[in-house]
Amino acid sequence: VSTQSTGNGYCFCGVCDCSKTPDGTTKDPKDPKFTGDDCGCPVSTETCIAPGKKEECSGPANGKCVCGECECAPDHFGQFCDICPDCGPLNCTLYTDCVNCVYSNTEGETCLEECKDTEGNKITTMLSTDERVDTSKLGRHKQCSLPTDNDCDIIFYLHYEDKGTSIQRELQQILIDRVPDCPTEPDIIAIVAGVIGGILGIGILLLILWRIFATVMDKREYKKFLEERSKAKWNTGLSPLYKAPTTKYSNPVYSKVI
Repeated sequence: VSTQSTGNGYCFCGVCDCSKTPDGTTKDPKDPKFTGDDCGCPVSTETCIAPGKKEECSGPANGKCVCGECECAPDHFGQFCDICPDCGPLNCTLYTDCVNCVYSNTEGETCLEECKDTEGNKITTMLSTDERVDTSKLGRHKQCSLPTDNDCDIIFYLHYEDKGTSIQRELQQILIDRVPDCPTEPDIIAIVAGVIGGILGIGILLLILWRIFATVMDKREYKKFLEERSKAKWNTGLSPLYKAPTTKYSNPVYSKVI
Protein backbone atom coordinates (compact mmCIF):
# COMPACT_ATOMS: atom_id res chain seq x y z
CA VAL A 1 0.00 0.00 0.00
CA SER A 2 1.42 3.39 -0.94
CA THR A 3 0.28 6.93 -0.23
CA GLN A 4 1.58 10.40 -1.11
CA SER A 5 3.94 12.21 1.25
CA THR A 6 2.69 15.83 0.98
CA GLY A 7 2.97 15.30 -2.75
CA ASN A 8 6.77 15.42 -2.62
CA GLY A 9 7.75 11.77 -2.12
CA TYR A 10 6.70 8.13 -2.03
CA CYS A 11 5.37 6.56 1.15
CA PHE A 12 5.49 2.81 1.80
CA CYS A 13 4.50 1.20 5.12
CA GLY A 14 4.53 4.58 6.85
CA VAL A 15 8.03 5.52 5.64
CA CYS A 16 8.51 8.29 3.06
CA ASP A 17 11.19 8.21 0.40
CA CYS A 18 11.79 11.80 -0.71
CA SER A 19 13.93 10.71 -3.67
CA LYS A 20 10.91 9.25 -5.46
CA THR A 21 7.75 10.68 -6.94
CA PRO A 22 4.35 9.94 -5.37
CA ASP A 23 3.85 7.04 -7.81
CA GLY A 24 7.13 5.41 -6.73
CA THR A 25 9.35 6.31 -9.69
CA THR A 26 12.75 7.93 -9.21
CA LYS A 27 12.74 11.71 -9.45
CA ASP A 28 14.53 13.58 -12.19
CA PRO A 29 17.78 15.16 -10.90
CA LYS A 30 16.40 18.55 -11.92
CA ASP A 31 13.30 18.18 -9.74
CA PRO A 32 13.18 20.13 -6.45
CA LYS A 33 14.50 18.10 -3.55
CA PHE A 34 12.68 17.69 -0.26
CA THR A 35 13.47 16.22 3.13
CA GLY A 36 11.73 15.47 6.41
CA ASP A 37 9.55 12.64 7.69
CA ASP A 38 6.77 13.60 5.27
CA CYS A 39 9.01 15.18 2.62
CA GLY A 40 7.51 18.54 3.49
CA CYS A 41 10.72 20.58 3.79
CA PRO A 42 12.55 21.83 0.69
CA VAL A 43 16.29 21.24 0.66
CA SER A 44 16.89 24.49 -1.18
CA THR A 45 17.05 27.70 0.88
CA GLU A 46 16.21 29.99 -2.02
CA THR A 47 12.82 30.80 -0.49
CA CYS A 48 14.64 32.29 2.54
CA ILE A 49 16.70 34.76 0.49
CA ALA A 50 15.18 38.17 -0.21
CA PRO A 51 15.24 39.40 -3.83
CA GLY A 52 18.54 41.08 -4.60
CA LYS A 53 20.20 39.65 -1.48
CA LYS A 54 22.63 36.80 -0.94
CA GLU A 55 22.24 35.86 2.71
CA GLU A 56 19.55 33.63 4.11
CA CYS A 57 17.01 35.46 6.29
CA SER A 58 18.99 38.71 5.98
CA GLY A 59 21.97 37.22 7.83
CA PRO A 60 22.53 34.79 10.71
CA ALA A 61 22.05 37.59 13.28
CA ASN A 62 18.52 38.18 11.99
CA GLY A 63 17.26 34.60 11.60
CA LYS A 64 17.78 31.17 10.12
CA CYS A 65 16.15 29.16 7.37
CA VAL A 66 14.12 26.21 8.64
CA CYS A 67 12.12 24.03 6.27
CA GLY A 68 12.07 26.71 3.59
CA GLU A 69 10.94 29.53 5.90
CA CYS A 70 12.80 32.08 8.00
CA GLU A 71 12.69 31.78 11.78
CA CYS A 72 13.51 35.28 13.00
CA ALA A 73 15.40 36.44 16.06
CA PRO A 74 13.22 38.01 18.79
CA ASP A 75 13.93 41.59 17.63
CA HIS A 76 13.28 40.92 13.92
CA PHE A 77 10.26 39.96 11.86
CA GLY A 78 9.05 39.78 8.28
CA GLN A 79 9.29 37.12 5.59
CA PHE A 80 13.07 37.51 5.42
CA CYS A 81 13.63 38.75 9.02
CA ASP A 82 14.58 42.12 7.56
CA ILE A 83 12.29 44.28 9.69
CA CYS A 84 13.58 45.51 13.03
CA PRO A 85 11.92 48.46 14.85
CA ASP A 86 15.12 49.35 16.71
CA CYS A 87 17.63 48.68 13.98
CA GLY A 88 19.14 50.92 11.34
CA PRO A 89 18.07 54.58 11.31
CA LEU A 90 15.13 53.94 13.69
CA ASN A 91 17.27 53.19 16.72
CA CYS A 92 16.13 55.80 19.27
CA THR A 93 19.35 55.59 21.29
CA LEU A 94 21.35 56.97 18.35
CA TYR A 95 19.78 60.40 18.77
CA THR A 96 19.73 61.03 22.51
CA ASP A 97 22.67 63.47 22.38
CA CYS A 98 21.05 65.34 19.53
CA VAL A 99 17.68 65.60 21.28
CA ASN A 100 19.31 66.70 24.54
CA CYS A 101 21.29 69.39 22.73
CA VAL A 102 18.32 70.78 20.80
CA TYR A 103 15.96 70.63 23.76
CA SER A 104 18.35 72.44 26.09
CA ASN A 105 19.61 74.87 23.46
CA THR A 106 19.39 78.25 25.20
CA GLU A 107 22.50 79.88 23.80
CA GLY A 108 21.92 79.40 20.11
CA GLU A 109 24.01 76.26 19.69
CA THR A 110 23.70 74.60 16.30
CA CYS A 111 24.10 71.01 17.57
CA LEU A 112 25.72 70.08 14.26
CA GLU A 113 28.06 67.53 15.79
CA GLU A 114 25.33 65.84 17.83
CA CYS A 115 22.67 65.75 15.10
CA LYS A 116 24.24 63.47 12.49
CA ASP A 117 23.17 60.10 11.18
CA THR A 118 25.34 57.00 11.10
CA GLU A 119 26.90 58.16 7.83
CA GLY A 120 27.76 61.62 9.17
CA ASN A 121 24.98 63.47 7.36
CA LYS A 122 23.14 66.34 9.09
CA ILE A 123 19.76 65.50 10.57
CA THR A 124 17.10 68.23 10.65
CA THR A 125 15.98 68.43 14.25
CA MET A 126 13.51 70.93 15.73
CA LEU A 127 11.14 71.60 18.59
CA SER A 128 7.41 71.64 17.95
CA THR A 129 5.74 75.04 17.71
CA ASP A 130 2.93 73.81 19.99
CA GLU A 131 3.24 71.81 23.18
CA ARG A 132 3.02 68.54 21.24
CA VAL A 133 3.95 67.39 17.77
CA ASP A 134 0.90 66.91 15.55
CA THR A 135 1.58 63.32 14.54
CA SER A 136 -1.52 63.23 12.32
CA LYS A 137 0.39 65.38 9.83
CA LEU A 138 3.76 63.71 10.32
CA GLY A 139 3.39 60.65 8.11
CA ARG A 140 5.45 57.55 8.86
CA HIS A 141 7.23 57.95 12.16
CA LYS A 142 8.43 56.21 15.29
CA GLN A 143 7.89 57.62 18.78
CA CYS A 144 10.84 57.64 21.20
CA SER A 145 11.29 58.86 24.75
CA LEU A 146 14.26 60.25 26.63
CA PRO A 147 14.12 60.18 30.47
CA THR A 148 15.18 63.32 32.35
CA ASP A 149 16.45 63.91 35.87
CA ASN A 150 13.08 65.18 37.16
CA ASP A 151 11.12 62.01 36.34
CA CYS A 152 9.83 63.46 33.07
CA ASP A 153 10.28 62.16 29.52
CA ILE A 154 11.24 64.14 26.44
CA ILE A 155 9.13 62.71 23.62
CA PHE A 156 10.56 62.88 20.11
CA TYR A 157 9.59 61.39 16.78
CA LEU A 158 11.72 59.93 14.01
CA HIS A 159 10.08 60.91 10.73
CA TYR A 160 11.27 58.55 8.03
CA GLU A 161 10.65 57.40 4.49
CA ASP A 162 10.06 53.68 4.06
CA LYS A 163 12.07 52.26 1.17
CA GLY A 164 11.58 48.60 1.98
CA THR A 165 13.50 47.01 4.81
CA SER A 166 14.45 48.57 8.14
CA ILE A 167 18.01 49.12 6.88
CA GLN A 168 16.74 50.91 3.78
CA ARG A 169 14.57 53.37 5.69
CA GLU A 170 15.73 56.94 5.35
CA LEU A 171 15.43 59.31 8.30
CA GLN A 172 13.94 62.64 7.21
CA GLN A 173 13.87 64.67 10.41
CA ILE A 174 13.50 64.55 14.19
CA LEU A 175 10.67 66.46 15.86
CA ILE A 176 10.59 67.04 19.61
CA ASP A 177 7.64 67.87 21.87
CA ARG A 178 8.22 71.33 23.31
CA VAL A 179 6.67 70.31 26.66
CA PRO A 180 8.04 67.18 28.39
CA ASP A 181 5.75 64.39 29.47
CA CYS A 182 5.67 64.51 33.30
CA PRO A 183 3.63 62.47 35.77
CA THR A 184 0.57 64.31 37.03
CA GLU A 185 0.85 65.44 40.65
CA PRO A 186 -1.93 64.18 42.93
CA ASP A 187 -4.71 66.65 43.77
CA ILE A 188 -4.41 66.84 47.57
CA ILE A 189 -7.62 68.85 48.00
CA ALA A 190 -9.62 66.35 45.98
CA ILE A 191 -8.15 63.43 47.93
CA VAL A 192 -8.93 65.03 51.32
CA ALA A 193 -12.41 66.02 50.19
CA GLY A 194 -13.03 62.50 48.97
CA VAL A 195 -11.91 60.97 52.28
CA ILE A 196 -14.08 63.36 54.33
CA GLY A 197 -17.03 62.82 52.02
CA GLY A 198 -16.60 59.06 52.32
CA ILE A 199 -16.53 59.21 56.13
CA LEU A 200 -19.65 61.43 56.23
CA GLY A 201 -21.41 59.19 53.77
CA ILE A 202 -20.69 56.08 55.83
CA GLY A 203 -21.82 57.87 59.01
CA ILE A 204 -25.12 58.94 57.44
CA LEU A 205 -25.68 55.46 56.09
CA LEU A 206 -25.10 53.91 59.52
CA LEU A 207 -27.48 56.43 61.09
CA ILE A 208 -30.20 55.57 58.59
CA LEU A 209 -29.68 51.85 59.18
CA TRP A 210 -29.86 52.35 62.96
CA ARG A 211 -33.08 54.35 62.62
CA ILE A 212 -34.65 51.64 60.47
CA PHE A 213 -33.61 48.99 62.98
CA ALA A 214 -35.04 50.99 65.91
CA THR A 215 -38.34 51.51 64.08
CA VAL A 216 -38.69 47.82 63.32
CA MET A 217 -37.94 46.88 66.94
CA ASP A 218 -40.47 49.43 68.26
CA LYS A 219 -43.16 48.00 66.00
CA ARG A 220 -42.40 44.49 67.20
CA GLU A 221 -42.61 45.52 70.87
CA TYR A 222 -45.88 47.39 70.35
CA LYS A 223 -47.38 44.41 68.52
CA LYS A 224 -46.30 42.13 71.35
CA PHE A 225 -47.90 44.48 73.89
CA LEU A 226 -51.23 44.43 72.03
CA GLU A 227 -51.19 40.62 71.87
CA GLU A 228 -50.54 40.29 75.63
CA ARG A 229 -53.26 42.80 76.49
CA SER A 230 -55.81 40.92 74.40
CA LYS A 231 -55.09 37.76 76.43
CA ALA A 232 -55.72 39.43 79.85
CA LYS A 233 -58.38 37.74 82.14
CA TRP A 234 -59.45 40.80 84.15
CA ASN A 235 -61.83 43.56 83.30
CA THR A 236 -59.83 45.91 81.22
CA GLY A 237 -61.96 48.76 82.58
CA LEU A 238 -60.92 48.31 86.22
CA SER A 239 -57.55 47.36 87.63
CA PRO A 240 -57.58 44.17 89.82
CA LEU A 241 -55.47 45.99 92.38
CA TYR A 242 -58.04 48.75 92.82
CA LYS A 243 -59.70 49.12 96.31
CA ALA A 244 -62.53 51.51 97.11
CA PRO A 245 -61.58 54.35 99.54
CA THR A 246 -64.78 53.84 101.71
CA THR A 247 -66.07 50.97 103.87
CA LYS A 248 -69.78 50.25 104.48
CA TYR A 249 -71.07 48.86 107.84
CA SER A 250 -74.70 47.87 108.88
CA ASN A 251 -76.12 48.76 112.36
CA PRO A 252 -78.24 45.81 113.55
CA VAL A 253 -80.48 47.90 115.80
CA TYR A 254 -81.01 50.65 113.29
CA SER A 255 -84.68 51.23 112.40
CA LYS A 256 -86.01 49.06 115.27
CA VAL A 257 -88.70 50.52 117.64
CA ILE A 258 -87.67 50.93 121.24
